[in-house]
Amino acid sequence: MVETELIQEYGQGVARIASASDGGLAVGTTGLNISYEREGKIIWSKPMRSDDDKIRPTQRVRSLAFSEDGKTLFIAASDQVVAVDTATGEETWSYSPPRSFGFLVVSPTALDVNGDFVAASFDNGSVVAWDLEGLQLGIWKTNDAPRMLRMLSNALLCGTDSFSVCMWDVTTRTSVKRHRLEERALGFDASATGTVIRRSLRSITVQDMVDLSVVAKHPAPSGPPHVAINQTGTRIAFAGENSITVGPVDNPNEVVPMDGRVSALIFSEYQNAFLAGLSDGRIVTIN
Repeated sequence: MVETELIQEYGQGVARIASASDGGLAVGTTGLNISYEREGKIIWSKPMRSDDDKIRPTQRVRSLAFSEDGKTLFIAASDQVVAVDTATGEETWSYSPPRSFGFLVVSPTALDVNGDFVAASFDNGSVVAWDLEGLQLGIWKTNDAPRMLRMLSNALLCGTDSFSVCMWDVTTRTSVKRHRLEERALGFDASATGTVIRRSLRSITVQDMVDLSVVAKHPAPSGPPHVAINQTGTRIAFAGENSITVGPVDNPNEVVPMDGRVSALIFSEYQNAFLAGLSDGRIVTIN
């Protein structure tokens, strides 16, 4: 029997969630505010809104990710990637990409962390990798630059531009694998071992990126495109219209009603549960 629990309420819609290995939780809202909390108490909040007229029309919180020890939160928002010390809320380093042709704003589209590597993709087709201290390890451009991505083990980056699923080695900046999709991917997540869940208009597909075999395929309910998979690649969750379906990869059969629209969905390894952010500002655990 699946159980749900309300763990926090925010005054604005939830746009992004990240869960740390030490119990920390980061939430980005539609109002461009980042909050960090522990044990239900908000430790600090940080506005990410820009006063630049060129940035303001497209600014939003794109991604949140913690370092493995939970001591640093990485934020992709507006036109920046920012590293923040979770103990103090202070920035430790930041990166803003050069503007195209000297005036066109370039924004991050996705970001993730695994081990010693941070990687982010940008809307000009570039991908950048750093170490945790902000040392840039490489930058490359690709026609398959992902709109959604996850860092896997062994310094591999996996992501989708909606039309293909690709893997890159961030240490060599080379493409490792590319799989062309028959249906456009609207939602995406991946386990650390390389099991990918992606959502199209009609289906939820779970795929092993090692041999590209399809592990499972399920009909997609109507609703927002959010999907999530646990770190061992054995349990999945996907959003419906005011609901979330959860369960084993081959038989996700528990439909959990949500009295609100799902706006973010992740798996929390610390809580061993899925976390859902709702458009009314609530965050709910699904065990």
